[in-house]
Amino acid sequence: MSGDSLEMQDGSSFKSSLAELVLAARGDVLLQGARLESAREVAIRSMRDVQLSNFTVSTSEKVRIMANRDLHVDGLYLSQNLPSLIMEATTIRLRNIDFPSATQVQLNSLKGAIDGRYPNFGTSVPQTQQLGRVNFLENIRSGGNPLIDRVSFDQFGGNIKIGKLP
Repeated sequence: MSGDSLEMQDGSSFKSSLAELVLAARGDVLLQGARLESAREVAIRSMRDVQLSNFTVSTSEKVRIMANRDLHVDGLYLSQNLPSLIMEATTIRLRNIDFPSATQVQLNSLKGAIDGRYPNFGTSVPQTQQLGRVNFLENIRSGGNPLIDRVSFDQFGGNIKIGKLP
């Protein structure tokens, strides 16, 4: 499915039983309370911003979420057996996500990781320092364990890698 801008409200869902499910837009993508299901891969791509809120995705192989500008996620629910999740954007801001501990998570932003490994943690980071970075703003977990600082990220975030956009 593609278009200029894409918007899905509460209760909306798409399902692909045999192949990949791809949503692409030249403008913004806004998915609130929506559900996407695919037999293999789910991909969301925008030439501008992607905003996901209370969003559920179920697939057996991979989820890719890509925005040319900003990616805002507040409430993402993933399959517990998902092997791979890739998010890419100039700036990534995340809230209310529990990454499954078995999922290999790759988060790529314009500037990449801080000190080669870390995101920004918490809402007290000034907006200017969030730009171009991966930001764990609130209630980010891996396998149910909170990722609130570098110590907890080192202990529980081994499945999460932060890189620079290619």
